[in-house]
Amino acid sequence: MKQYIVQTKRPDGGINLSFDTAADIIEMVGHQDCTGCEYKVLMLDESGNIIGLGYVPSTKAPYNRHRFARKDTGEIEIDGYSTEH
Repeated sequence: MKQYIVQTKRPDGGINLSFDTAADIIEMVGHQDCTGCEYKVLMLDESGNIIGLGYVPSTKAPYNRHRFARKDTGEIEIDGYSTEH
């Protein structure tokens, strides 16, 4: 299962790094309004280079769809729906 590098900035200013799956990231971002955390997502390409992923916000319903695109190609890397809450 593919994992991504996630930097989490908590509301208290603390920063954590973790390795998470796409499903985990989608749930974290889906609950961002409750946690107040900010996320930066990175991936490793086939050559081992670190590639940033940019969040692509939903501009219309359903708003619980979360997508991340590769910053180098614009290709959607992560796409899914978080749990409604």
